[in-house]
Amino acid sequence: MDIESIYAEFRDRERRSRNIIIHDLIEDPNLQIEQRSKMDKQVAESIVSKFTNDKCVVSTMRLGKLHQNNESSKSPERNKPRPMKVVLQNKEYALQILINKKKYKDEVKIGPDRTSQQRKHFAELLSNLEMAKKNGDTKKRIKYVNGIPTIIEVNEKKKTNTVNSQEN
Repeated sequence: MDIESIYAEFRDRERRSRNIIIHDLIEDPNLQIEQRSKMDKQVAESIVSKFTNDKCVVSTMRLGKLHQNNESSKSPERNKPRPMKVVLQNKEYALQILINKKKYKDEVKIGPDRTSQQRKHFAELLSNLEMAKKNGDTKKRIKYVNGIPTIIEVNEKKKTNTVNSQEN
C-alpha cells in the first residue's frame, strides 16, 4: 500500500466514523421515495433515541438497489431489506450507540460503517477462524484490540492464574 492509499483509507475511516449501519429494518417498496425517506429517518431517530437523549440524526440513506415485489427472482436477497446508513452529528454519538448496541432488544442489527478494506480484512479473519475451527482449534476468537479485529487464543486457565496471583 502506498502513502496515498493509506491516506485515502484514513480519510474514509474518519468520514465514516460518525455513521452507523442498521440491518434488517423493514422497508416498504410500495411507498414513494420521499415517503420512504421520511419514514426511514423517523425510525432511525426512534432507534437512536434509545441510546441518547439528543436529536443527533443528520440523515439516513438505504444502501443498495431497491427490489420491487413484482420482480421475479428466486434470490433470497430480493426479500431482504436493504441496510440503512445513519449519519450522526459526530462520532461520539456513533461510538455511544455501538458500545451499547447489545442492550437494544429488537430484530434489527446495528454496526459500524466500515470501509471496503476493513470489510475485506474482517472477511479474511473469519475465513482463517473457520479454517482453525475445522482443524480442531476451538479456543480462537475474534476480539477487537485497540479497535482492530484480531484473532486471539482464549485461555481459561490464564484468568484463574491471574486471580490466584493477585491473592498471593
